[in-house]
Amino acid sequence: MAQARRIYEDETLEQSSPEIREKYPEFTKILLERRDEIIGRTHVARSHLDEQIMTVPGDAADESVIDTSADYFLTLANAHQKELVEIQEALDRMHRGVYGTCESCENPIAVERLMHLPSTRLCLDCKAAREKRNPLRTVPKI
Repeated sequence: MAQARRIYEDETLEQSSPEIREKYPEFTKILLERRDEIIGRTHVARSHLDEQIMTVPGDAADESVIDTSADYFLTLANAHQKELVEIQEALDRMHRGVYGTCESCENPIAVERLMHLPSTRLCLDCKAAREKRNPLRTVPKI
């Protein structure tokens, strides 16, 4: 349902600026390289975890290391999965011709921002405003 809603919202967005459309091939290359990097890292991390699991644990400390490694892998895999979805959605926006248009204010996102965060949906001003409204929770100091 959220995916259909997002596509519907994109239909009302302004088309990408000519400056951004001109750089579509460059942005596509950056996005695809990042996707391939994530997939490669995930496979390597998974093979390391498989090796640890297949090794017979010697004691409780070894089991603890394996559990910690598994938790780390799952956390990393979850973050990578989210980024892969963001990359695919950026490629989809490019296909629809709305890539590089802020989903909040509909102004073009700065090319420099897209070069550093190619899957971003918001311009810097809108991102800052959103973070101000919804600040990240901070960990209390002990």
